[in-house]
Amino acid sequence: MDVLFMPSRGIRAEDLIYRELIENPGSVFYQNELCRKLGVNSKTVSKVLRKFEERGIIKREKAYRSGKITYRIIVLKKEIEQGNSLSTTTTKTSLDMFIDIPCFSCIHMDNCYEGGYYEPKYCPWIKEWLEANIKK
Repeated sequence: MDVLFMPSRGIRAEDLIYRELIENPGSVFYQNELCRKLGVNSKTVSKVLRKFEERGIIKREKAYRSGKITYRIIVLKKEIEQGNSLSTTTTKTSLDMFIDIPCFSCIHMDNCYEGGYYEPKYCPWIKEWLEANIKK
């Protein structure tokens, strides 16, 4: 079996498929090959691709491959360039700013809570981080 990538539990099939399509704008895929390459079952891939087709991200055409019926997936380059994307991708991008939250590297993280010795509402590092990110 030539599965190149098995999705981890944290990654949704929709995100995997979208990422594969986005990284190859203007390319042509076959639906059955996407299933094998990404390690996602065909029913899920079919649902996701139907949704993408409705949004104008791809075009699906019936095709015969190795004697079987499948779909040829054409990524619509102009739609991707215009930003016709998934809400999940937008959400992921907006969540990227949280990677540098000072709390994750703070030595007082375990003792920092409302009413505790260290309290988030009085933390100078959180205040500084918030001010810097609100301006962006």
